[in-house]
Amino acid sequence: MKNQPTTIGIPALGRQATDFYLDTINSKWTKSAPCPLLTVAVDFERINEHLPDRYSALSPLLGCMLEDLEESGASVFLVPNITLHAALDRMEFDESTRRKIVSPMSAGVEAMHARGIHKITLAGTRHTMTSRQIADYYETEEIAVEFPSESDIQTLDRIRLKVFKEGYNETLKNKMERVLSGYKNVVLACTELSILNPEKTFTDMARLQISAALRQL
Repeated sequence: MKNQPTTIGIPALGRQATDFYLDTINSKWTKSAPCPLLTVAVDFERINEHLPDRYSALSPLLGCMLEDLEESGASVFLVPNITLHAALDRMEFDESTRRKIVSPMSAGVEAMHARGIHKITLAGTRHTMTSRQIADYYETEEIAVEFPSESDIQTLDRIRLKVFKEGYNETLKNKMERVLSGYKNVVLACTELSILNPEKTFTDMARLQISAALRQL
């Protein structure tokens, strides 16, 4: 029996993030045939109500999302929300399903190891910058994690929320770059901040995750 063709499945988790992932995939795709990908409708408003860490409520919703991705026939799952991956890592589901999920955290760790970087500054949502979820993942891989100052955390979170509502904005891009310019080895752990990083001034986990997914095609 011939193997089924590899297809990337993307759950539609918010317009800005989904559009960014689709646009980035298309910009990285160099083959003449269209990239084999499909989007899967998801009730993101219900999921968003329980972000970042109401796991008891998130778990059944994410379980339904994974079921829909399985039913779509996709062989690679590209979830366009970094915060959700912290929840997915805590869930129990079939190992065959877990292997299909492209993790932005593992993609980030792989990139830091390849560059010989052992300490990073993690920039993301306020929750990411005040909790240990993603930081612990890096530190178990022997990569120390520092965070921006409290005032910079507040500024970055305001920027992120504005991008979530309105999308890319040159003024916000410049403001983010000014805030993060004083930190070393910045890694973006938030899709909205990645949207403001078109020149790839900073390493961002979303683009690394997308590249990892495309390598499977």
